Amino acid sequence: ARFLDPQPPVRLVEKGGRVYAFLCLNEQAFEETYEGSGPVTVYEYDYHEFAESADAINAQDVQEHPEKYTSYTPDPQTMESRLEKLTAQINALAAAQLDMATKEA
Repeated sequence: ARFLDPQPPVRLVEKGGRVYAFLCLNEQAFEETYEGSGPVTVYEYDYHEFAESADAINAQDVQEHPEKYTSYTPDPQTMESRLEKLTAQINALAAAQLDMATKEA
């Protein structure tokens, strides 16, 4: 990715239970000249971004070791498996409550 200003190696935004990570690694700065303007410094990076559930990723580790996350892809099954587990827990609690209610009657 190319920018006209230097970028921090890691930018994390935590919002709504999710972590949004923007990685800009291996900075290379050089000058380019565009028609009608003088030389411009351009900053080029190996860029990667992703969004992940805050409980599925260690934001501090991303901040400290961004190189480990340059090809990170969130697991789409994570949310589905959590939903399945929560649904099973709710069903088990409802069944236990029903069982207790019928025993008391």
